[in-house]
Amino acid sequence: MTRGRHLIVVRGGPGTGKSVIALRLLAAIPRYGVKARYVTPSGTLRRQLIRAVTEADAAGLFVYLKDHVARRPKFAQVSLVDEARRMKRSGNYVSQLMSISRVCVLFLDERQIVRPDEGLTLAECQAKADQLGAICHTVELTAQVRCGGSLDYLKWLENLLFAKGGTGSTLTYDIGLAQNPEDLGNWVEERNRTDTRQESPPASAGTGRRQAVFAHGTMTSPSRGRTSTVT
Repeated sequence: MTRGRHLIVVRGGPGTGKSVIALRLLAAIPRYGVKARYVTPSGTLRRQLIRAVTEADAAGLFVYLKDHVARRPKFAQVSLVDEARRMKRSGNYVSQLMSISRVCVLFLDERQIVRPDEGLTLAECQAKADQLGAICHTVELTAQVRCGGSLDYLKWLENLLFAKGGTGSTLTYDIGLAQNPEDLGNWVEERNRTDTRQESPPASAGTGRRQAVFAHGTMTSPSRGRTSTVT
């Protein structure tokens, strides 16, 4: 990578490994003598990561977005911004991040918008990089690391959420909404017991049923002005 400032946009849908890549980079970058920070606008995600870290001195690696840009660290660094779509448009955060980072990596899914005042697109990132005199790079993630990499499930989910009218799934799926992990576990166990009592043709025959569980979320029609995030 040439000298100067670089804005790297890593795009991918749910389950394509954005957060995993961000965490792996956080561990790998210091080996080259460069300091990195995992930055997120999601306070919930940051708290979960800090709770999961076993080494005491690693907690400072996970930074809330507002705190990160406010402190303006003096050392040259890489800012790894996960869930970049959650950045508020009014915050001008891309410019602030680029002013304190030689390299800024944005992990982005343009379609997962939680609130009306949030959101970021690749075109906006490219325009901002040009304005700041930075070089913009794009990385597209297409492989799926969840659901055993099932393309059939991804097709079904794509049609469910975005209704593009593409080729449908050869399987049918059950959807359940769980309010807490205990309810989720009970729901899965009950569906498994039901499936074992029924004789179903093998999936290779092009029929059958699989389970899709959406926990801790609500599904709202985009036509009503809100789009929910499904994880």
